[in-house]
Amino acid sequence: MRALWLSLTLAFALPSVASADAAAEARFHDELARRHYAARRFEDAAREFMIEQRLAPNPNIVFNIGLCFQQLRRHADAYMYFAEYLASDDPDPERRRTAEQALTQLRPRVALVDVRSTPPGLEVYVDRRELGQYGVTPRVLALSAGEHRIWIEGEGYRMAETTIDVELGAEQRVELSPEQILGRLVVNAATRADVRVFDPDGRVVHEGQTPLDQPVPPGTYRVVATAGDERWSEPVVVRADTTTEATATLSGPTGEVTVTANVTGALVSLDGRDSGFTPQVLPGVPIGAHELRVTAEGMSPYVGEVEVNEDDQIWVTLELEPATSFQISPATWVVGGVTLAIAAAAGITTGFAADAHARFDSARMMGQPILGLADESTNLNLAADVLWLTAGVAAITTIVLALTTTESGSRPSRATFSRREAQ
Repeated sequence: MRALWLSLTLAFALPSVASADAAAEARFHDELARRHYAARRFEDAAREFMIEQRLAPNPNIVFNIGLCFQQLRRHADAYMYFAEYLASDDPDPERRRTAEQALTQLRPRVALVDVRSTPPGLEVYVDRRELGQYGVTPRVLALSAGEHRIWIEGEGYRMAETTIDVELGAEQRVELSPEQILGRLVVNAATRADVRVFDPDGRVVHEGQTPLDQPVPPGTYRVVATAGDERWSEPVVVRADTTTEATATLSGPTGEVTVTANVTGALVSLDGRDSGFTPQVLPGVPIGAHELRVTAEGMSPYVGEVEVNEDDQIWVTLELEPATSFQISPATWVVGGVTLAIAAAAGITTGFAADAHARFDSARMMGQPILGLADESTNLNLAADVLWLTAGVAAITTIVLALTTTESGSRPSRATFSRREAQ
């Protein structure tokens, strides 16, 4: 009778699935799971329900998995799945009542461990990594009696672990505080300066004065130092377990200019002073207008003005053009095209003339009438000669036009500017 009741309860827990492909596959595994459950092959049923849950997550399937583990007397697993189901938003009163009753029955048969961490949200593991993650902190675990190794992990933190010995029916809390992975940022200056440290999203993560010595998570930061009207700003990379030192060379307000080009190794000059080769970052550029000149062998130089504001980050992307190019006049193209057309006609006419001459020779040798053939051959030869002469004159004209009207020159090199304004 109890088995029949459980089967009916299982039948009510029908999952809803979303996409067509996932739905078809999920229904397939759902049908297999229900057949296994009806035949009391609970391990097979649990396996199929787990596959279905991966394809189409649904709290009803979690409830069904809890039923399977309850039948298998795997109390800790059943408790975890029923607890996960009750934490969902499924409103079905019958399933929720069944899950609550199951937890009440299972409670004396499991050990509960409340795992917490500072900070929260770290991954929880128990006994063996290959068993997978047990959620994130804070997390209540249902475990079997005996000794268990529990540890937590998270990005930016070292692993923290403990070993506990638990008894069935008991409750225990585990508090873990993993060590944060840090590096040290040291900022010095010749004079006292105010320092702000920005993360990649532009948020201020620390403020202070030089000499600054601050532990920070590994990463790339923009460090800005100010003293009166003088400023300094540079990106600084901090690595784990190392000290990164930066010396703030204070000057008037500055910005940063990054120059890239379609030619690697082009010479970059700012205000007449060579500053390196593309791609090139120019830090500490004083605010105001500056002449930017970029040159490369065989390419037209770029000369333009870049306006730098305080703490600007400006990207200049250059498209350098070849230094010389030739532009053939339209008349040359037209006459050249006509020349090719006449030459083609002359070639075709020459072929017809040769064919007519061959037919004339054949008729004469066989004693046949040749008067009409002779006229045809003569006319075609004359037409071919005229066309070849015309093509020659046109070709000479094309050459003269090419020599006298072709212009040399170059397109100017271009630049595209983008910027990120001061924080």
